[in-house]
Order: sequence, then C-alpha cells, then structure tokens
Amino acid sequence: DMNGADILFEALKTGVAALAILCMYKVCIELIRKNGA
Repeated sequence: DMNGADILFEALKTGVAALAILCMYKVCIELIRKNGA
C-alpha cells in the first residue's frame, strides 16, 4: 500500500509534468503568434 509520502510524491510529479506541458504550450502559442504577425 502507498503511504502519505508516496502519494504526495506522485501528486508532485504529476503537477510538475502538467506545469511543464502548460509552459511548453504557452511558448508554442507565442511563437505561432510572432510568426503569424
């Protein structure tokens, strides 16, 4: 079974991955905007 620390670590990894994807998405939008202008 998973203890609190393991659950917290998994949640942290998931959050970091989501944040990285969000940042990449924002950068892509900015690049598209600059190229389209």
